Amino acid sequence: MYECSTTIMGNVITPLTPRTLTSSGVQVAGFTVVSTARVFDKDKNEWRDGTKLFVRVNCWNRAAANVVATLSKGDPVVVHGDLYNTEYTTKEGEAKTALEMRARAVGLDLVRYAPEAETTVEATPMTEVVDNLTTVAFEDTTSEIKDVA
Repeated sequence: MYECSTTIMGNVITPLTPRTLTSSGVQVAGFTVVSTARVFDKDKNEWRDGTKLFVRVNCWNRAAANVVATLSKGDPVVVHGDLYNTEYTTKEGEAKTALEMRARAVGLDLVRYAPEAETTVEATPMTEVVDNLTTVAFEDTTSEIKDVA
């Protein structure tokens, strides 16, 4: 199998589907990520959605359990893994190819993630931080340096 390691940033667009392989007992979880390019439209002077990349992500073993416990449909994610094509036949008998990824690492994209229950952390004003700094005086030791040469 040809493997191409890459990282994809996008959103989970399907419910997570956990399953256990009956022959080996190995846990697998799958979900689909869509990554949408952002394109600047110079004529309208605004950003718009560009092309979309859809990738089916498969997580194995401990990663499968952790993904099911952590992620939900709609979450922004960063996924790193190996890309490959899967060939399948539709119910109508049409041969198709899909892009899939075997995930090596999966995480929430915390830049775009908005938790349901927002917590507010009080920040210390910068003026207080500066006022609390202490000044340390260093002794002038340059006179002690002797010419060794």
